[in-house]
Amino acid sequence: MSFFNENLSVLKKRFPALAQKIQLSKLEKTDAPEVKESKSGFPSLVSDGVLIHSLYDPVREGRRLAETALTGLNTISVIKNEIGVIVLGFGLGYAAEEAARLDTDCIFIVVENRIEIFMAALDCRNLTNFLENTKLVFIIGGDAAGINAALPLVKKIKTVMRNPALMCLDASWYNDIETRIKTWQTKDEVNNATLRRFGKRWVRNTAENLNALCDLPGVNFLVNRFDFPIFMAAAGPSLDDIGHYLPEIAERAIIVAVDTSLNFFRRVNIKPDFIITTDGQYWNARHFDFFNLDGCALIADIAVQPCVIRNAKKGFLFSALYPLGQYFEQKTSAKGELGAGGSVATTALDFACLLNKSSKASVWIAGLDLAFPDNKTHYNGAVFEQKAIRQATRFIPAQTASFNALLSAFPFTAAAADGGTVRTDKRLSLYAAWFTNRAASEKLTPIKRLTSKGIAIDGLINNSIDGLMALPACRNKIDEQKNKIFGQIENEFNKPEEILLRTKKFEAVHNNLVVELESIIKKSLSIQNLIQILRSKKITEQNFIQEINNIFNLIEKCPAKNIAAFIFPDIKDFEFNEFNKGMGGHNELELYVNSCESLLNELIEGAKFNLQFFQ
Repeated sequence: MSFFNENLSVLKKRFPALAQKIQLSKLEKTDAPEVKESKSGFPSLVSDGVLIHSLYDPVREGRRLAETALTGLNTISVIKNEIGVIVLGFGLGYAAEEAARLDTDCIFIVVENRIEIFMAALDCRNLTNFLENTKLVFIIGGDAAGINAALPLVKKIKTVMRNPALMCLDASWYNDIETRIKTWQTKDEVNNATLRRFGKRWVRNTAENLNALCDLPGVNFLVNRFDFPIFMAAAGPSLDDIGHYLPEIAERAIIVAVDTSLNFFRRVNIKPDFIITTDGQYWNARHFDFFNLDGCALIADIAVQPCVIRNAKKGFLFSALYPLGQYFEQKTSAKGELGAGGSVATTALDFACLLNKSSKASVWIAGLDLAFPDNKTHYNGAVFEQKAIRQATRFIPAQTASFNALLSAFPFTAAAADGGTVRTDKRLSLYAAWFTNRAASEKLTPIKRLTSKGIAIDGLINNSIDGLMALPACRNKIDEQKNKIFGQIENEFNKPEEILLRTKKFEAVHNNLVVELESIIKKSLSIQNLIQILRSKKITEQNFIQEINNIFNLIEKCPAKNIAAFIFPDIKDFEFNEFNKGMGGHNELELYVNSCESLLNELIEGAKFNLQFFQ
């Protein structure tokens, strides 16, 4: 019998776009794979002469595949509802269905290249319960870049389940998917390494900049306020190609610049309208040296170097990227979110689209290479280049720094926007995945790329400078509208009653944070004391587990927990939930206790580190 209509009715409710795609494919009478009955009575499948599932017992085969993929992965670090399981090759859905039964908390990203195979599954199997009750994301056929839009929906990938037969049938397509998944997974390694190195610096900067949360408005005041073309300058080598056009560009568009491109603007004597800065490192602040900020509005994260915010004549904040700033912002006033994809250019593009989100004006981009065209790392005269020249010696010339930059992050050759190839690396290709996602989600604002020497990015439109030069000059109107809007924001944001309200909220949040951090330290020490009592045999294992679960639940409910855990990547995602009694055995309990003890030491250290700025 056919289950197609029942399954399709569920899809229409939950995934209407996919249901419509399936109905269109049915009308086109796509060649269907051959469905065969297995010895166990369940349907199996043959496609292009390849057996997709067992002809003996496909249900047991799917169960074995799911159990193998999920065994040993239920650890205390799992965050419920934010973990993804990727299914490469859905087939008739046996493995995916069994995995969803074994793990009800995960989001399942189902990837199937052949829509006719997915339609066969809908026809010969009753999947209504699976389709109704599982957290699902479907990628059925189309461009492999679809996986880039699905991956941001989860925080971590728990496992990847593969159907070898289907992956062999469409090897190149699935290999592309796997490459994109591995690139995305690299972000956790990069983020953790960066956090280990700079986490404490970001906390110090945020603590010193906290008054700016009261003093500066958010970017939410700028949403949809401009109706002019926007030119965004990243800091790639190809920025040099449009340098002589910049005075003309400034006459025709609002200029949004990243901080790393400021030396370029100073060289051509042009002031950006907005400067985006996100990096809190010392050397990043050096991009602002000798740059006159008059007439420029700074768009900053609260964790940047304090001197950057202090020297700005006009500034706006976007929503904090790190827990300390988020804690204060959530309890005072929201600033407005901007995308963060590891590069300041990702935030700059999000901001550019935010300015004229409701208009039909384009965003024009230059210098967004995310690669090393002509073996260059940045535009001529960038701060990094000048620093290398100043620090050069006879035995370590300036070229050494460029050589290291080219080879330090696993370089490889990728497709370029102009149709050729270009050298890039794993770090930069990760940023490229973010731009692909951003371009796919942007429905209103066309994003046009003026320089095409860099890596190919799906969704960005290659365009010549002639299109921008053909626009009418409107600099006087831009400045007039900008000054008018800034004046309106100033009057609205800095009303005396608004300032007083923000100040009272800020003081209350400050005092409450001290109490919560001290409470976390006290509760963590009490668990450590229980661990010592357990080891001295003065408490039973059952009572110990019950006691620490009660205390962990209190820590879990404390809003300041993420602040204390932030600077240690091993515990920032730690889930303080009930010990899994199903593990059983003394060795397993001792392993759990040792893990808790180590994590609590870091939690206490993190809380004390933050407290020194607020007590």
